[in-house]
Amino acid sequence: MHYLAGDLPRSLELMPTVEQAASDHYEGVVGINRSKVLLSAGLVADADRTLVEASAALERTEMLTLLAEAELTRGRCRFTGRKLSAGSNHQPPQ
Repeated sequence: MHYLAGDLPRSLELMPTVEQAASDHYEGVVGINRSKVLLSAGLVADADRTLVEASAALERTEMLTLLAEAELTRGRCRFTGRKLSAGSNHQPPQ
């Protein structure tokens, strides 16, 4: 609800962390969802770290679709990170 309303800090505060998850499957789901909020907040490195944990947990399960989603979201992190890096090197027109 908070995420959809745009309140990303509150959303992250209320979301469980990967460490709080009770199973590998739940770690993966929590990690994917949390990383999407982190990415929306512009916290690309944090999102990627969360996805590394989620992917590791999902590799211990048979949830290949979720593992693929985690890896796809990591690709989005890398793309976003490169885009942000390129933008910071961009000189304004004179």
